[in-house]
Parts: sequence; structure tokens; C-alpha cells
Amino acid sequence: VDYEIDENVRVTSGPFADFTGTISEINVDQEKLKVLVSIFGPYTTLGRLFDGRIVSSLAGIVAAQVFVSAPFLVVAARSAFAAADTSVEDLAATLVHKCQILKILMFPLFLPNLTSPCR
Repeated sequence: VDYEIDENVRVTSGPFADFTGTISEINVDQEKLKVLVSIFGPYTTLGRLFDGRIVSSLAGIVAAQVFVSAPFLVVAARSAFAAADTSVEDLAATLVHKCQILKILMFPLFLPNLTSPCR
């Protein structure tokens, strides 16, 4: 089957099965295509969920910003969890449920370290 660069195709297998994309590279020797797949957009699964309106909406802008900033939050959270004193966690485990430990004890311990880059 012949393909051309910039041709639109539907992915048939793998994690992006049923997504449509544009061919960006053709490797004839390995019989492979490199396809650029849109994850966000009016014609993607997420876009169809919102009837194509998410792209130019406030929800779309917020979703894009959260998607881009999430790795930075993970780095800050990892540093905050590493810097907090967790010696009281074992003691608290004898007194309350684990969910309450996180809410009442650990989150307040981590919060100053999470917000320190903002100061």
C-alpha cells in the first residue's frame, strides 16, 4: 500500500488505535510510518466529547495549562514530600485512619514546602 507524507490516516493498533493522524515520515526498509496524532482538538475523542467546543473555550485553556504544568507540580510535590518530617506519621497511624493522617497531619506538613517556590 502506498502512502505519502502529509496524508491523513487512522491508527489501527497500539495505544493510539482509532486516532487519526498525519504521516510525517515513511521508513520503507522497516515498513513503518511515523504519524503525528492529535490528542486535543475538535476531532479527537476528547474534542468529540465536548462537541468540538473545548478547543476555543475556557475549559480547553484550563485543561491545556494543567496538562503543561503538571510535571512541574510533580517535581515540587516530590521535593515537598522529601523535605517534610514524617517521623510523626507512624505515631499518628496508631491513633487515626490513614486518610485522616494525610488530611489532618501530612498535608499541613507538606503545604509550606509546596508553596515555598511561590514566595
